[in-house]
Amino acid sequence: MRVLLLAASFAAVLSAQTSQPSIWVLTAQPQPSITQFDALNFNVLRTVSVPKQAVDHPEFFSVNRNGQLLFVLPSGIQLADGDETTGKFWYSRNAAMVAFPRQDTDQRRRDWFLDAAADGLYALESRDTKTKDADGNETTITSTTQLLKGTPDGNLATVVTLPALPLCKCGTGACSETCPKWMAWAPEHGIGDFFLATKFIEGQLQPDYQETLLYRRAGGWRSTTLSEVMESPVDASADGEILLTASFDSGCCGWVNESSDQLLQLRNGKSTVIFDEFKRYDNRNYDVSFFTADAKLSPSGAQIAYTITTSQRPNDEIRLSADGKDNTAELARVKTTIAAVPIVEIVNAADPARAIATIPRAELAGWLSESELLVVQDGRLVTYSASGKKGRQSSIEARSAAAVFLR
Repeated sequence: MRVLLLAASFAAVLSAQTSQPSIWVLTAQPQPSITQFDALNFNVLRTVSVPKQAVDHPEFFSVNRNGQLLFVLPSGIQLADGDETTGKFWYSRNAAMVAFPRQDTDQRRRDWFLDAAADGLYALESRDTKTKDADGNETTITSTTQLLKGTPDGNLATVVTLPALPLCKCGTGACSETCPKWMAWAPEHGIGDFFLATKFIEGQLQPDYQETLLYRRAGGWRSTTLSEVMESPVDASADGEILLTASFDSGCCGWVNESSDQLLQLRNGKSTVIFDEFKRYDNRNYDVSFFTADAKLSPSGAQIAYTITTSQRPNDEIRLSADGKDNTAELARVKTTIAAVPIVEIVNAADPARAIATIPRAELAGWLSESELLVVQDGRLVTYSASGKKGRQSSIEARSAAAVFLR
């Protein structure tokens, strides 16, 4: 893992002084940077230079409420030759940069998170001990996993030790295919009062998710086992009591529509389906998948907004699914939906069966308040009311909603 943590040398962000969050937007021109805007009038507050890779891969970028910026680039993505961030861990505090090696190895890997409201970061560290046979095939593995907290001098201290995973036999010669491991999730602004830890087996074709633990800071990071496994969490309330998670298509081997994509809400231990692809579009006969690219709770948690998008690229041929049969009416519905996506929908969290509002050709950036949300439409940031009425049109350009952060 290559990690780049950048922080502007300001004591606080304006969003802490207003009722609305501020807006951060990654841009490539005139140089790779992220700019903070006042959400009330869209005025520029400041601009911070970032690596080009951060603009190219905004899904690996995060911002906390203190204005700390974190860029984590997985090792599978190649950096440009000579890039000074290669193999480095960068930590900025009071404009002083400190660098030291923090590379993953075959025995140790770290997933990085910002501290949601303070100067610092967390790392979920897994340490593996493997045995191999004479041919180099992995035979057994034991793993330990801890959540570490970064200190201002660059040291890491243990915060939580996750439940131990017993010795596992690697039945196929690759431990990842048959043995469990832990992964962590926190809201996009970082770890605050809670985080999730999910035990899963990576598998050969698709993951096997087994259980999810909710760790709360109150009481000393104690855990409870959730009633539902969080396969792909996307958002949560501040205390973790309300969770949104996606359940993506189980198709493999070139097929993308073998099962129904869903968006689920877990509230007070009760699971509710917010979006169900097959119920909505009845598109089983065609190998085109419609799914929620993101989802966000309103500040009170009473409403949920999400973006519906598709697996289908423009001008691609629409083919039958593996067991599909020609259906003229269904094909017409699929084509109509493809032409309309991305679509932002707003629903009542307590009764999500019918959308309160639908915004075509838009991507959700987030909620500015309980009554106003921000979307990317025609390449610019636009506000809409919670009832779907178009509001303020800004001059702020955004390549996609993934490059926009509300804090």
